[in-house]
Amino acid sequence: NGNQIILGDINADCSYFQRTDEFSTWKWKVRDDADTTVSPNTDCAYDRIIVNEDMDNEIPAVGIDTRITPSMSDHYLVHTIIQTEER
Repeated sequence: NGNQIILGDINADCSYFQRTDEFSTWKWKVRDDADTTVSPNTDCAYDRIIVNEDMDNEIPAVGIDTRITPSMSDHYLVHTIIQTEER
């Protein structure tokens, strides 16, 4: 399969999303209990970083930048560093 990553605002939480078996073996690096929305009225992980097993070891950590304000965006920024091996 090789290294595969899905990332961005994919509305993968709350009323927009129900997890299926399709990605059950993938690693959800932004966890379900994370809040990636700026609004105090929501607590949802809409923004995700999801990787397949081959890519998992190359994502040491993820972060959520909570310095974002509503005048900038309605979502916090999710970010990561990708560490690849020399081949």
